[in-house]
Amino acid sequence: MNTAKEIISSVIAALGIPAVIRNLNQRKAGILLYHDPEPSVFDTHLDYLTTHYNVVPFERLVGALISRDWSDMPSNAIVLHLDDGYRRNTELAAICERYGVIPTLYLCSHVVGTQRRFWSKLDGGRSKRLRLVENTRLLEKLRDEADYTPDREYEGREALSKSELSAIAHQFDYQSHGRYHFSMVTLNEAELVKEAEESRSRIEELTAQTCEHFSFPYGDYSEREINAVRAVGYKTGRTTRPGWVGPNTDPYQLPIVADVPGAISTNQLRLQLTGLPRITKRFIYAYLTRHLYAIRERRLMSRRVF
Repeated sequence: MNTAKEIISSVIAALGIPAVIRNLNQRKAGILLYHDPEPSVFDTHLDYLTTHYNVVPFERLVGALISRDWSDMPSNAIVLHLDDGYRRNTELAAICERYGVIPTLYLCSHVVGTQRRFWSKLDGGRSKRLRLVENTRLLEKLRDEADYTPDREYEGREALSKSELSAIAHQFDYQSHGRYHFSMVTLNEAELVKEAEESRSRIEELTAQTCEHFSFPYGDYSEREINAVRAVGYKTGRTTRPGWVGPNTDPYQLPIVADVPGAISTNQLRLQLTGLPRITKRFIYAYLTRHLYAIRERRLMSRRVF
């Protein structure tokens, strides 16, 4: 447990800030994003969320958003999203069923159902420092230095298997997170269309569910990526920019309230629900971190990393 974060969370809660922000946004919906949470921690989070918020399926939010009719949306609505499709997500199904919630699980379509690896987990996750490198150059570096290719099968499985996807399908809404979790902004035009089209068709083949929604890997997107996702036929695009969803929100730029760390306490979850950590992180990225990323990527590409 991070003592400093616990203290900050407690102070903010004592000041009543979470309650104030919740009241200010009670007629909007908040999307909470998870990736690979500890099942026991996720259990405590759902206990808190279902007690203090109205947790609704994503499809209900989409229906209200597209129709611009917010009358069916409850106050203090929360939607749960998970990205990637990690193997341990299967342990969340029984927890979700107990609390009566249906999260949307955005799958990396060409990693789930295989023994391929998430490239961003190479070198202890430090490989994702290269996420904004042009895709052809990045693939060459991963191949030459890490002996990694997207289609290679490994002994250890990181993602959900086909049988696991089938077993928990009653408890999750499956949608697309691209094929291999490469940033869309690094792809050329042909690759971009292929990413959107093939990920959808494979998810529908693997899960027998309709795939109509897209989550931009790393939250990276521009007007080009939005147009590609829209042209292929997706109804929404989810980003990682901070904010709440209201009737006037662009369906292809859906924001999140928080990218929730997988092992935080309920006390820290209350802080995440204010949106303040996400807003702060985005502000720092917009005005400082992205410039440092560019410098760091040039340095990393000029030397051996793996």
